[in-house]
Amino acid sequence: MPRPFSLSSRSLIVLGASSRALAESALRAGSTPIAVDLFADVDLRARCRAFRIPRVEWPCGIPRALARLPRVPVVWTGALENHPEVLARIAASRPVLGTSPRKLAAVRDPRRLGSVLASAGLRAPRCALAGERVDAAGTWLVKPLRSAAGIGVRIATEDEIPADHYGQALIPGTPTSIVGLGWRGGARLLGATRQLIGVEWLGASGFRYAGNVGPIALSPRLEERLERAARAVARAFELRGLFGIDLVIDDDGEPWGVEVNPRYTASVEVIERATGRSLLDLHLRATLGETISLSSLDGLEATRRAVPRIVAKGILWARSSRRVRADLAEPFATSVALADVPAPGDEIPAGHPVTTILVEAATEDEAVAILRRAASEIDERLLDDAVDAAPAMEGRVDPALGPRGSSLPCASDAPGHHGLARFA
Repeated sequence: MPRPFSLSSRSLIVLGASSRALAESALRAGSTPIAVDLFADVDLRARCRAFRIPRVEWPCGIPRALARLPRVPVVWTGALENHPEVLARIAASRPVLGTSPRKLAAVRDPRRLGSVLASAGLRAPRCALAGERVDAAGTWLVKPLRSAAGIGVRIATEDEIPADHYGQALIPGTPTSIVGLGWRGGARLLGATRQLIGVEWLGASGFRYAGNVGPIALSPRLEERLERAARAVARAFELRGLFGIDLVIDDDGEPWGVEVNPRYTASVEVIERATGRSLLDLHLRATLGETISLSSLDGLEATRRAVPRIVAKGILWARSSRRVRADLAEPFATSVALADVPAPGDEIPAGHPVTTILVEAATEDEAVAILRRAASEIDERLLDDAVDAAPAMEGRVDPALGPRGSSLPCASDAPGHHGLARFA
């Protein structure tokens, strides 16, 4: 049985496809994180102990790899909501903090989610399950059931939804995300950001996630509707701690609920940097069953109406196979910070993330303009032209699915050697 966890225990394992943002949140909260992810990038290794799980062992090899680390609690992030069986195996030997693995399948059910959102007065796109027919005339999306970062999302070109996917009616508008906090008996909306989806100058295409800009101010009416939706989702799916709801705001200003991410999301970092505080402490307290008082949210709710400063977060994706020429960890430019930094000489396969660009500015337009200039400069000055990165592609993994895109559950550890690459 795992030992109980209290807030006085400050050592944590932060686990996810990329755990850097969560590790930084833990450091700001006064915790001592041990970071485990697919990259163990340069900046992460400089801040805390960091370990990389080989790509071919993600995600099925995670429990055995963690067995080699101190038996401290795990806080998880990106894409692991698609692998509740892995989280359940981890929870058998140590506390796993966040929404229970037993609740994750329900929140990823598109029809049940749509029903919950409708009950809260929020619109949800029509959906179709595998084997059902849709109108393949550019008005439907096909999404993997195990999805993350928009990987594998596409316009429907066939009339029947394929296995391991679902269909969702395409809603034109502005991609938006909100951050919520759920605890036993309550939930609150903490903030909202605009999403950067398929942004060409960040190397993204289609529906690939490329970042967030915010926080954004909400009208009183929209704030009230999103608050009600956050509470309904948290109550229906028993969400504990931080979670996100992805939305589309249509041309009439109407919000449509698209998806729920029941964890610390990529947009949390934007809210944290804009407010200057870590949200991890709230996440842990909610997970441990505390009732969160309004005084605990001081300084957060105000960002929904009067934005203190704008933070833009951009994920730069490799358009073609590239090699890192220079030290991206060196100071880059005023008002620009780089994170998730690869080492000089690292090869980045096409379609993989290169680095994260973080910008602060007074307005959204200014932040996006600085972000765009920084992305261009990194691409031109710090990355070599295309290289032959075929060997690096052999271990390519979609973190939402598993090795080589396999969508099979992890009934046992992945075959072969299991281990962690220790970097710091």
